[in-house]
Amino acid sequence: MIEHVIKTLLSAFVLTITFCMTSCVFAADQIVLRVAESSIPDGYTQPLSDELQQGRVERIDYSTLDYVNGGSITKAVFVYLPAEYDDPENEEKKYDILYFMHGYSGTAYELFGFHNGANKNILDHMIANGEITPVIVVAATWNVSPDTPTNNQVVWYGTGDGTAQREAFWQDFRNDLMPSIEGKYRTWADLSESDTKESMNEKLMSSRSHRAFSGFSFGGVTTWWQFRDNFDYIRDFAPFSAYTSASISELEQAVANTDSGDSSFRIFSVTGTDDVIASMNTSTMDSIFRSPVLGVHAAYYILQGAAHDFEGYQRYLYLTLKEFYHPIEQ
Repeated sequence: MIEHVIKTLLSAFVLTITFCMTSCVFAADQIVLRVAESSIPDGYTQPLSDELQQGRVERIDYSTLDYVNGGSITKAVFVYLPAEYDDPENEEKKYDILYFMHGYSGTAYELFGFHNGANKNILDHMIANGEITPVIVVAATWNVSPDTPTNNQVVWYGTGDGTAQREAFWQDFRNDLMPSIEGKYRTWADLSESDTKESMNEKLMSSRSHRAFSGFSFGGVTTWWQFRDNFDYIRDFAPFSAYTSASISELEQAVANTDSGDSSFRIFSVTGTDDVIASMNTSTMDSIFRSPVLGVHAAYYILQGAAHDFEGYQRYLYLTLKEFYHPIEQ
């Protein structure tokens, strides 16, 4: 999975990072740093030649609130469905789901809309080649206005740098986005129109092991806030090139105080050697690995040559998909 491991010095600590699904062993002053030279395979950003194996992306508008300024609003997200989703033979099949948050000045549209749908093509190739199991991916946004309805070409909707909207997004996710998406698609929450608010909440919590949240840059910051505020509903977290505005003690308390009956989780953080946020990401992960609660469930990878741009987080996402959704041998 990782081509080679190097050791480097940062802030007087020897960095050595190791990934584990359930536990890791490391010295208090030592982290294992894995630097991967792997890249996305040639041709993966291009459409699959077999159209029957191509998934699809659809726009979904949902009703929510502006949790900062008040008032009802409508927002748009973009949902990737694997090719097999529409096969009648799979009409009873349930799917894992990954929610992804864009970075500063980004929108929901960019994940699947930019570069001629390259990320959608990557998912198609990975599923068709058996690298990952079929998964639903939702491109979300903290922005408080919808994407332009006429052509989906978007501008940034926000005030200032969007900090308040990002920190408040946990309410949108829990109350509006997650119920809307998982009430429409076949996820492990198995929501139905007959669900009461209480039964829906129970289903969403009980299915947390099939739900992940990831994001790039400020989307990674948003991912850490989901850990703090929505731990009951999400098991897997993948912040890319980001720091955490939540304190380590707040993150630890989220684990200790869970109402879901399941305190398992995975943290999978990725950045690049040429990423301008790499030092901030490393500082955050240094604190994570020093926590006896958080460190044993965490992994940190630095990709050789990856920068703080679309191609960089494309590589971060590719590696994360392989970790979270690799097929389990029977």
